[in-house]
Amino acid sequence: MIIRVLDLYIAHREMTERWWKQRHTELDNKAPGELRTLAEYQKLIELLQGLARDWLGTSELKNE
Repeated sequence: MIIRVLDLYIAHREMTERWWKQRHTELDNKAPGELRTLAEYQKLIELLQGLARDWLGTSELKNE
């Protein structure tokens, strides 16, 4: 997961910074930095897969 965030950050720095600070309805209106439970992190992984597909053209999330 961390490597995917870094991939997104390198490719789209400003968009990734804004996305990381935003609250998301898919994360129960929390920002990624506010997550605490395994279930929340699993939802984050799903969101990151979508971002990777949209921003980087890949749907594969490496096991980080």
